[in-house]
Amino acid sequence: MPTHQTEPHRERTTNQPTNQQSSPLTLLEAYKRLSRRECEVLGKIKEDKSCRQIADELFLSKKTVENHITNIGKKLKKNGSGRLRKWIRSQ
Repeated sequence: MPTHQTEPHRERTTNQPTNQQSSPLTLLEAYKRLSRRECEVLGKIKEDKSCRQIADELFLSKKTVENHITNIGKKLKKNGSGRLRKWIRSQ
């Protein structure tokens, strides 16, 4: 008698790529993934503010705003300020 037990088939639930398109990211879903400060920066991007304007309004350095934008892009898979701004304008 075989002693080897097989596990039942399981669906992949990890972050493996699939050939299917995921549903488009909504602004609400984006805000759920971000920190409070990143949400503030994203809101200012939505208002079409420059990094310098965002920094001045939120009392941050320009570099800190750039870092927030980079982190937002990574979290939302919209790397690059231009790509992020293009997406946010479409919302």
